[in-house]
Amino acid sequence: MTNSVSNKLSNKYRYLQHASELGLVTPQTLLISESGDEHAIQDFVKSTGAKHFIVRSMNACEDGSEHSYAGHFWSSEAIIADEILSTIRIANENNQQALETLNLEASPQLMLQEYIEHSIGGVLFAPWSFFSDYYYVEYSTESVQEVVAGNSTPAVLSIDTKHTPPLLDDDLFFLKEKLTEMVNTLREECTFPIDCEWAYSKEKDAVVILQVRPQTHLVGAIQSAPPEVAKELSISSNWQFGALSESLGNLSPLSFSLLEQLYKDSLSTFQSIGYKAEAVDFLLRLPDGTVLVDPIREKAFYKSTLMGGFWKSFRAPQWQKKVHDFLDTLADFQSSSFSYQKLLTLFQLWMVANILSDGGGRENISLTHAYELSWYQALTVADVSSKPKDWNALNGLLRDLFFYELNKLKKTLSEEKYSVFCHWQEYLNKDFSKAQQRQHHDAPYAIYDFSNVNEDSSSHNNNQQSNAQSIGAKKVSTGPLFIIENPARFHQTIPAGSIILAPYFDNRWVHNIQHLKRIITHKGSQLSHSAIVAREYGVPFCVVSDEAVQGLKQGDLVVLDSVQLDIVKSIM
Repeated sequence: MTNSVSNKLSNKYRYLQHASELGLVTPQTLLISESGDEHAIQDFVKSTGAKHFIVRSMNACEDGSEHSYAGHFWSSEAIIADEILSTIRIANENNQQALETLNLEASPQLMLQEYIEHSIGGVLFAPWSFFSDYYYVEYSTESVQEVVAGNSTPAVLSIDTKHTPPLLDDDLFFLKEKLTEMVNTLREECTFPIDCEWAYSKEKDAVVILQVRPQTHLVGAIQSAPPEVAKELSISSNWQFGALSESLGNLSPLSFSLLEQLYKDSLSTFQSIGYKAEAVDFLLRLPDGTVLVDPIREKAFYKSTLMGGFWKSFRAPQWQKKVHDFLDTLADFQSSSFSYQKLLTLFQLWMVANILSDGGGRENISLTHAYELSWYQALTVADVSSKPKDWNALNGLLRDLFFYELNKLKKTLSEEKYSVFCHWQEYLNKDFSKAQQRQHHDAPYAIYDFSNVNEDSSSHNNNQQSNAQSIGAKKVSTGPLFIIENPARFHQTIPAGSIILAPYFDNRWVHNIQHLKRIITHKGSQLSHSAIVAREYGVPFCVVSDEAVQGLKQGDLVVLDSVQLDIVKSIM
């Protein structure tokens, strides 16, 4: 099925125009037609007085806040004025090819910009994860393109001058005031989390905004947690990152405490279908928002009672009637305000449906940050008129309704800056006194990724962790290794279902990411185009040292564990 994309003015240009209206420095920009208006281009070149220019795509589908095709389209390097027309032809051809590959109907849209001469440049996310007073930067002292390609240095900065940033490289210190001023200006006007590409112009003595758009994904921890930090936080080896951790994502304190409350208030529901469900003690949240699970306690929670199998079967018709009766009450569901009681009922019915369907009925549903209250989503209310009797269908329907109700709360929270650092009871009491302090206490610990906290890990894994980083989804899978030794000279087709291994991920391959099993490179960063797209599609992306993949050959069947940061040749 072909998607239709209207050729409206791209948000990429609108956001840049808005930044300029706010008094921020942006490149002089000209919108150009598919054929290119030669006279308009000549006038633009003369008016800028610039030595170099860049041709960039600005397709409407590049700037969505839920999913963005940014990175799929072609943009030029810095070019001189005499190369503009030929570059426009190349850009149109490449962008048309990208649109066809993505199965989108639209004409290529381009803009011509003055090229900002710079050495220091980068990308930033504001806020950083759910930390509203912090922003995350990746930069290079060579060029912005180095950051986009994944060769960069990370930093986390605070917009509050009273608090020391948890991570800041000395090379960037002289720019902190300029970057913070830019972030504050954008934050006051933008209604979305900011993804901004910038460059420092020595000639203008200013940070220049090259591009600004909504974030499509939270960026969390950027360093592996050293053992001493895990020890300081009293994280025992019982806690593990697993399938539940992956589905929940990183959760703010409010998101996690609400989830805990839903479980606690649903104990009788779990018990009614034959589980012991005595205590909600199998979940642990860490400062970066990682949710860990104690498998022993989780197993005890879901342990069947003596008559468990009987009660599950006997009460299934009763629960189906409860579901249908509840669906009959949802006439004003879309327009009604958030209700915890309604959310709780949906959670309980969904959990029952999930158990009775053995998890079936929601395989093709993927919501980014569905549980995270700081991430508002534009959702469509599910159709409840059909009231299916099949538990698989009910499972998917109830899940959609639960997230729609939760989304009502997200919209309310977007107006309360520090609310996601409350615990649920604090929020109900409108007690925000500890929220801001809790944010600044957690921030220095939140730069660490605590996914691999098992102190009993082998020395091989511990050594591996010290020279590896996971910048995509965290999963374990097996697949054939496809090695690309020289990305610049590689022009073949990457086989679908491969685990790709390359020195770096070339942006020409971004459209292949959704078809890959995993990505392994020696260079890469959280805010590179490839990493952002990989996270959107849920594809694991590991950056490792040469030593980590020594001995692996083309076609080897390998197991990649992007949680434990382990890569081994399969014995299968």
